[in-house]
Amino acid sequence: MNRFYKRCLSVLAAGTLVLGGSAVMAQEPVENDLTVVPISANTEENAPAVYVDGIKLDVAPIVNADGTYMLPLRAMMEELGFEVNWDAATGLSVLTKGPVQITINPFEDGYTFAKTAPIKLGSAPVVKNDTTYVPEAFVAEILQGKYSNNGSFAYVTLQDTTEKISMNAEVKDVAEGKIEIGLEGIEDYTVILNLSDETVLEDKDGNTIEAADITKGDLVYAEFSSAMTRSIPPQSNAIKIQVLKAADQGEVQENKYYGLVSQIEGSTLYMDGEDMDAKLVIHVDDKTQVKNELGENIALSDIKEGTYLEVVTSPAYTASLPPQTTAVSVSVLNYEETEAEVISVDENQIVATLNEGSEDVMDQIIFNINENTKIYKDGQVITAADLEEGAKIEVIHSIASTFSIPPQTFAYIVNVK
Repeated sequence: MNRFYKRCLSVLAAGTLVLGGSAVMAQEPVENDLTVVPISANTEENAPAVYVDGIKLDVAPIVNADGTYMLPLRAMMEELGFEVNWDAATGLSVLTKGPVQITINPFEDGYTFAKTAPIKLGSAPVVKNDTTYVPEAFVAEILQGKYSNNGSFAYVTLQDTTEKISMNAEVKDVAEGKIEIGLEGIEDYTVILNLSDETVLEDKDGNTIEAADITKGDLVYAEFSSAMTRSIPPQSNAIKIQVLKAADQGEVQENKYYGLVSQIEGSTLYMDGEDMDAKLVIHVDDKTQVKNELGENIALSDIKEGTYLEVVTSPAYTASLPPQTTAVSVSVLNYEETEAEVISVDENQIVATLNEGSEDVMDQIIFNINENTKIYKDGQVITAADLEEGAKIEVIHSIASTFSIPPQTFAYIVNVK
């Protein structure tokens, strides 16, 4: 399973999304065992009490005829703010909270998250005394949360469905009520977004558009629920989709990144910086141009760990940490590292001396900077305006410099010591 899916599923498992009706507060018992203990008796008295994030439900669970532990659906759902309705036209129970919608047929083993096909859990819901119960597998398989049962108490912990994921991505496919997004050249990094009446659809200027206005190849900004199905690709409910660049509008803006290669796995480069913001995972495909210091085309295998690169990337990237994207071009750079002391700074350059305290122009060097230059202090990104006179810096810069006095060169990375 790729890192993107692991991240999405770990977010799902770490949150809080369960359901309950009337409940009483109780001290949460200590959780000693995360393994579900089989229930051998089929009476309510032998069924463990159900706790939802420390709250004991006052609706008793039951054990059905085949020994499956059944959870009180409405009590759990309403306890966590879900709206529980019965659709008279379809006969389905409809559970909603924010962008999340779950449908249940009270008489069939088929449970639906978003617009997926019904998922079988091995037991149909049970209706007893006007209360609907669902099998304990509902928590992990449909809600994708954590469930444990130590024989005396059962615990349910799920995620807050208001949590969302945001990313820039390319539209891979468009179907009725669905949009598949992902990163160009990375087949595994895709997610299907289900559209609803609540989904906000906008163009780059913030004007409302229709789903029909979104086409394959568009670059979009997408917000969607962190609650996702376990299918491949996963599905989620779209909160907002904004078209940043239409597919028929030609080339999109590209980003430039400087960094050292810390690891290489196949066609993937792991780039290192001074903090998480500077780390990046670069995917190289057959469209990526790979060049050496002289601008000559080379194979990706010619790049080794520790090589300093200039990478031009697509504006589409994952929401993971570190983010992942596809490289438009990868160029090997010759560079030098120089220690110096800051004399003065403006938005375009740093004037520094190579000899501490020296005012001799012959000891000076000018580091030209732009929006691609990264400046760090104590592992945090800062701006040139944050640099102070007298600050000790370590600069990774181009090996090329002017013949002027003082010489000028371009700074890739500036580290304040």
